[in-house]
Amino acid sequence: MPSAVSPFGAPNLPSAVSPFAAPNLPPSAVSPFGAPEMKKDFAPLLQTVNDCTAVCERAITRLLSSHDVRNRELQFQLLRDCATVCDFTACFLARGSAFSRQAAALCAVICEACGMECSRFPDAESQHCARICLHCARECRAFTGMY
Repeated sequence: MPSAVSPFGAPNLPSAVSPFAAPNLPPSAVSPFGAPEMKKDFAPLLQTVNDCTAVCERAITRLLSSHDVRNRELQFQLLRDCATVCDFTACFLARGSAFSRQAAALCAVICEACGMECSRFPDAESQHCARICLHCARECRAFTGMY
């Protein structure tokens, strides 16, 4: 009788219920290697989320030396969350994951929160970051069909 647990401690699941199995995709959406092809419509959003990651990371570095750093705790937390979720979403988009839209939906929520928090601060770095984050949130929403 086969073991119910893999050598790595995870339960052995039939491929039909594997948490790693891609949803039913038409054969035309799958590469010869079994991975979904990156759709051309993913490319613009991939650029947007990568830009947002870079802007948030740069803002964190630059704002650490601001005179009111103690008043920016929430801003720093959201900048880190935003950069992380954008990077996460970029990975899903780049590999053409069937879960790209779900990742983008989460990205939209966090980018909007970050953009709104950054918009509260008058400095140029925060204002620039707010514009980029809010743009990313709009693009992610459009991609997912959330308006």
